[in-house]
Amino acid sequence: MTLRERATVLVATGACMAVLGLAPLGAHHSMAMYEQKNITITGVVKRVDLRNPHSLFYITVTDAQGNQVEWVLEAQPHATLASNGWSATTMKVGDKVTAAGSPARNGKPFLLVRAFQLPDGRTMSTDFSPGR
Repeated sequence: MTLRERATVLVATGACMAVLGLAPLGAHHSMAMYEQKNITITGVVKRVDLRNPHSLFYITVTDAQGNQVEWVLEAQPHATLASNGWSATTMKVGDKVTAAGSPARNGKPFLLVRAFQLPDGRTMSTDFSPGR
């Protein structure tokens, strides 16, 4: 193999690796499953998963009929939440919180959460805010 052929193979291999390495960025899902309207729900924190690609919050809400319904609230990844002031101790299991966000279009108890009001009265954003 000549030097020129080796260089061509090296460049082609590098280009393929770059393209394949960036492919997962395009695989992120749409937010079309959520309504464009905003609602608020109040409930008790059951579990908090600060992780990638999305943080998840599990909240037990009492519905109008008095039933306990577990809602799953989807938010930005842990790194984005941390840039908004979140830490592992911001919200704890057992806290009573109010969440604002967009509900699932299919009527299931899922919410794209935009912000929480915490027991101490603080409102914590879960949105991505450039420059924060």
